[in-house]
Amino acid sequence: MEALKQQIEKSRKIFSAKMLYCETDDGDTLMCSINQAFGEFHKNGHNCLGCNLQEDVDWIESFLLQAEAKNYFVAGIHIEYFFKTYLFHLYLLTEKIFEIKKIIGLPLSYKENEFEIFRTIKLWSNFFKHPKAFILTHHPKYFFDNDLEVIEKLGKNNDNKIIDLKFIKKYYSGEDQNKYKNLTGELRNNINVKVIIPSIDILTKDFCNACAIFIEVIKENKAYKEILNDLTTLKNYFDYELDIE
Repeated sequence: MEALKQQIEKSRKIFSAKMLYCETDDGDTLMCSINQAFGEFHKNGHNCLGCNLQEDVDWIESFLLQAEAKNYFVAGIHIEYFFKTYLFHLYLLTEKIFEIKKIIGLPLSYKENEFEIFRTIKLWSNFFKHPKAFILTHHPKYFFDNDLEVIEKLGKNNDNKIIDLKFIKKYYSGEDQNKYKNLTGELRNNINVKVIIPSIDILTKDFCNACAIFIEVIKENKAYKEILNDLTTLKNYFDYELDIE
């Protein structure tokens, strides 16, 4: 419990520093700083990208603040519950980023290492959304991947079936019927399943760093800015706002 609480506290500080109170040219949040990319195209317009991305950032920050509160731990919290809930918050923002990458045609191989965390988040989300044979297991236990001493002990027990990122990449990246049958054979009626999940603070740090790189990619590429400006900027937006009021 204490280890989880410490990770949540560290994660909230990391997230706030990198996503809310980061140093941008205009002192804005990281996501809202994307508006700098479109200022050259209009004087009285409004681009919706920053607002739509910031909405998820605010939700994540709110969730971390609630999780950090002491009374959140009084009732008891399990690693599995927190990880799933936090993961899906990150996943919602990740899907928006994937959609923007698709719109601008950003090659999958571009910044592959830096953006790997987005794929990791999506894979873990797929695992929980589409559990397949995982639902055939009996009370699986969850551990953080930075708890090296515990993980080493788990690995020494041949009866343990370890589900980690490598396992998920193998069985949850697509719909292969042969893999599905093998997965069922490995997990059916299994009482020794151990799930090794990413540590919360490292997951948060990698996610925030990837978001910062993604925003810079858009701000520095004229073609991407033009594509997104055509699709997401409403000219004379503020005049329109006055009219409807």
